[in-house]
Amino acid sequence: MEDFSFDVFVSYAHTDIEFARQMVNWIRLSGFRVWFDEEQLVPGSRFRAGLQQGLRESQHLVTILTSSYTRRPWTQRELDLFDLTAEHTDRRILAITIGQADLGPLDQVLLVHQRIPWQRTDFEGNGFWLLYCGLTNQRPGPRSEWETKGQQLIGKTREDADSACYAEIPSFVVLDSIALDRYVESNDFGSQSKDIQGLISGCLFDRDWQSSFTQLQCQIKDIDDSLIREHLVLPWAVGNAERSAVVSLAMIPQWYGHYAVWPFVDMGCQDTARWFLSTLHLTHPEASEVWFSWVVSEEIWPLLPVAANRINVKDLRDHLLQISRVALDADISFHDAEEDYNYGVMITPWNHFHLCWLALKLKDQNSALAHAEALCESGLRGESRAGRFITRLTNWPCFKPIRVSKLAGRIELARTALGLEKLALNSERKRRIEEIWSFVRAGIAEK
Repeated sequence: MEDFSFDVFVSYAHTDIEFARQMVNWIRLSGFRVWFDEEQLVPGSRFRAGLQQGLRESQHLVTILTSSYTRRPWTQRELDLFDLTAEHTDRRILAITIGQADLGPLDQVLLVHQRIPWQRTDFEGNGFWLLYCGLTNQRPGPRSEWETKGQQLIGKTREDADSACYAEIPSFVVLDSIALDRYVESNDFGSQSKDIQGLISGCLFDRDWQSSFTQLQCQIKDIDDSLIREHLVLPWAVGNAERSAVVSLAMIPQWYGHYAVWPFVDMGCQDTARWFLSTLHLTHPEASEVWFSWVVSEEIWPLLPVAANRINVKDLRDHLLQISRVALDADISFHDAEEDYNYGVMITPWNHFHLCWLALKLKDQNSALAHAEALCESGLRGESRAGRFITRLTNWPCFKPIRVSKLAGRIELARTALGLEKLALNSERKRRIEEIWSFVRAGIAEK
């Protein structure tokens, strides 16, 4: 699948969107990159052109075959646009047939490709294993094993997500959505975690916060790395940067790392971010994307390629170098830049965020607003991985031209959907973080 930005294009009728969303999630859990229209089509953009690009950049087409699908005008066009010519023998159309639906006069292309039966609108191990085999070009094996193998594809991913989110991973790795959703929804913290949560809240909300912060400093010294990540990494990843920032400050001076920097970069706490960045050399492999994001937040454009070139993962490095070159090219239009953009390198919220600031840099405010709205829309759908990008949209000065006049309401709605604090409290939280930072500096000076 090396020649395509996406592994799978999911085609469906709008009436089946809830099942399509589930299917997209299951396919992603199995390690595939998925093009899904509600995530990829920018509001206000040309609908047909966006579909053509998605189909062109996707190796396989998965259709959700229901009675509604066969009556939907655009489904035939998607099938027509999907290139199955002789030179593309590595592409497949995989039709998932739901229940006993009246499929009417099926398109010829669906008649000549084996269909995958799916009896109900929730997860089925049998059907999913057949789909996986179609996408990976392997024989299904004994029928008695299909259900187990299909279930294992999802179960293994859940186990991997639980372990991966607490591992020492580079900053460019996007934390798995299952781990983040579980963090957002879970109230099952141990007693020590609940104590820490209470102290963090005291630091942010109480007028006399110094006592809570001093206690937090003592507790942080004695907890293990998994709890550090529970209170620093996961809150940051879902947009609660202020909670992560408190933990980062409480850990001074015994622990530094790239995750400790992110909250201050995301919140636009510039002085604190600079201090934390001074502890991470630009050549540090896990700090490279932090530096890139900080350069964007500070609008120090000539440093973009320098920061991008330090990233030690080739796909991401090449992608950010390309963005950097475009950002520094005074003659290129954003439309042309977007045409060449590779959506398959990162997740959808990440893409919309970077295209938003790039559009502003290239003086295309309408496109910037469209991508910002698409980012907010992913938050409204409850996509927890959008949280940290919504936080940047809220705080970074470069987004002010679109934020102050047109976008504030959408940001507020997205923040509410993601369980983030109201915009009206944002400046107050930033001031509190700055107060805590001054308190920490004073303590360091005394020592």
